[in-house]
Amino acid sequence: MYNCILEAKNITKSYIKNKKILDNINLKLEKGKTLGIVGESGSGKSTLLRILCGLEKSDSGQILFKKQDITSLKGENLRIHRKNIQMIFQDSLSAFHPRIKAWQAITEPIRNYNHFSKYELKSKAIELFNCVNLPLELLENYPNQMSGGQRQRLAIARALALEPQILLCDEATSALDVRIQAQIIKLLADIQRQRNLSIIFVCHDLALVKSISHNIIVMNSGHVVEYLSSDNLITQVNDEYTKSLLNASFFINY
Repeated sequence: MYNCILEAKNITKSYIKNKKILDNINLKLEKGKTLGIVGESGSGKSTLLRILCGLEKSDSGQILFKKQDITSLKGENLRIHRKNIQMIFQDSLSAFHPRIKAWQAITEPIRNYNHFSKYELKSKAIELFNCVNLPLELLENYPNQMSGGQRQRLAIARALALEPQILLCDEATSALDVRIQAQIIKLLADIQRQRNLSIIFVCHDLALVKSISHNIIVMNSGHVVEYLSSDNLITQVNDEYTKSLLNASFFINY
């Protein structure tokens, strides 16, 4: 049975008059599934994610979470809703305060919602470290003392701290080498199965998106140009822009 947890309807966004960053964007995310979004830089992918998680407002359109309109949430209602949708940012180093230790960084969202003791927060940090396979000896480290892969795991741990129902991954593996990318993709897939999470995964690399996604949308210059199933990706493609992305991917064999 189709179970849509998040839906965007006719989302439009402009930063400059008459120049649309997003033009009439529609998408649906299924419960427990991954929707991949692929496109080149400037196609509007990151802006779309920021709108979906409430960091920015669209000029027009609707966002539905479990069929409830969340487009105009403000104040306390928006704060409470933020727990449902959490984001993993591209630059894991700038995403963390340089003077806050790792365990404090990932429990900061919890402190914003709950009055936990230091002992309770430290216990939660240990639980989150174990969830993302980070060594516990890194708990007292600062983020800049960790490798890129470790920081990205830390970012995933922080996003999971409030037990969200949706994760938004904005180029979450683009700064990592291929081996570490594969580890992070496997980690996300494992966490998704364990928690029945819904994920939107944004990336330039169509092959990488295919490896984790159930469905894929292709964006170009603020438009969705194609909706695809990951299982039948190659045979479904009609748009010339998508074909160019396929030709740039290593896994393609016509």
